[in-house]
Amino acid sequence: MVYNPLAGAPQSYRVILEPPPATSTYADPLQSLAPSRLPIPTFSRGGVVGPGQSPSLGMEGGTEGHDPGPAAEGVEGLPLGASGTGSILGEKASAFPVPPLPEVDFDALLVAKLRQELAEREQYAHFQLPDADTTDERSRRRSRARQIVERALAAMGGREALGQIREVKARVWMEALENVIEIYSGTRLVHVEVLPEPPFPFPVSIWQFGPAGFVDTPIHSPPLTPDNPFLTRNPSHSKRRYDSLFETRWAFFPTKERQLREQRESFRWPFIEHFLGANVEITYISTETLGEHKAEVIQVEDYRYGSHSEAFFDQETGLLVASRDGLIPAEQQWYIENHRQFPPVWTTLYLNYRLVQGVLLPHTLQRSGPSCPECRGSVTTRTAEMAVHLTIGANGGEPDPATPSLEPAE
Repeated sequence: MVYNPLAGAPQSYRVILEPPPATSTYADPLQSLAPSRLPIPTFSRGGVVGPGQSPSLGMEGGTEGHDPGPAAEGVEGLPLGASGTGSILGEKASAFPVPPLPEVDFDALLVAKLRQELAEREQYAHFQLPDADTTDERSRRRSRARQIVERALAAMGGREALGQIREVKARVWMEALENVIEIYSGTRLVHVEVLPEPPFPFPVSIWQFGPAGFVDTPIHSPPLTPDNPFLTRNPSHSKRRYDSLFETRWAFFPTKERQLREQRESFRWPFIEHFLGANVEITYISTETLGEHKAEVIQVEDYRYGSHSEAFFDQETGLLVASRDGLIPAEQQWYIENHRQFPPVWTTLYLNYRLVQGVLLPHTLQRSGPSCPECRGSVTTRTAEMAVHLTIGANGGEPDPATPSLEPAE
C-alpha cells in the first residue's frame, strides 16, 4: 500500500511477473520446428484469441479479474506511514504495517524479453543442421518432397536447361471485365458509369527477373497506335484488383516484414532457388484434388525470408499447378490483434505452359485472395480474383508485343 497525498486515500498496486517463454529455436538450433499447415486462429466471446493464448479478462464495465489487494486496517482515511522516527503517525505507525514491495529482478525481465524477441524471429533466422536420422518419418517426407521437385524439374526441361535461364522479361496483361466511363465538370467528377464487357487483355506492367533481383515497371498508358482499342477503355476496377493481388499485397506489413517478403519474391524467382535454395525446407504433406488435378502437396518453409507456403504438383504431368501463400504463426497472431479478422491467404494457379528457350514456363497466373488485407475491424474483406497473361522473353530476348490470346494453349 502506498499513499498518494494528492488523492487523499491509500492506493494498492500489484506487480505480476510472468514466467519467461520457452527457449527460442534461434538460440537453440538443435530444436527444430514442427511443420504446420497455415493454422486458423480461434475466436472467443471476449475478442480474438491467437494460438497458445487465453482470453483476456479486461477491466471495462467492472472489476472482474482485478485484485484490490489486502484491505487496510485501522481508522478509515488516515494515511499510512513507515515506522520509526519521522513517520507521519509516529509511535502508532506499527498499527498500520506497510506490506513489503516484491523484489523485481530486472536481469530476469531483460532475459525474458530477449527470449521473446528471439522466439518471434525463430522462423526468420533458423539454422539447418544435417539430418542425423534419415529413417524417421520427417526425413522420409523431406525425401519424397525433393523427389516431387526433381520430377517437376525434369518435366520443365531438365535442371541444366533451367540453369541456363539467367534473365526473364515478361509483358503482363491483366484480364479486364469492364469499361469505366468518367464524366468531369472541370476538375470535379460528376458521373461514373461501369459498362460490363467480355474479358479482354489490358497491358499493365513489365516484369524483369535477373541476377540483381526483380524490377517491376508499370505501364501507365498503352502505346499509341492508329487502331489501338485500349485508348477507348478504362478498366479501373480490374486494375484495382490487379494491384491488390499482385502489386501491393504485402503493403499491410510493417517495414521490415514487408521488405523480407519483397526480397524473397525478388531473389527466389528461379524455380531451383525457390524450392531447393539455401535455408529452404520442403516437406511432403499429402495428395489432394485441386479442380481437375490430383496433386502432390508439399510445404515450403523459407527460413531466410520468413515465408510459409504450400505447392501443388500435378500427379500426371509433374508440373507445378498451384501455390498457397500465408503468414507464419507469429505474423498470424500479430495480424489478428491489429486487424481483427482472419489472416490473409492467397492461392495462385499456374496455367498455359509454353516453351521458352527449351524450358516450359507458365504463361497465365490466376490468383485469388482478400480484396483489402490492410482493412481493420468490422470492414468485411471480400475475395478478389484476377488472371494475368504473360508474353515472355529470356536471356536478353524481348517478349512478344502482340496482344496475347485468352484461349488456353492446346
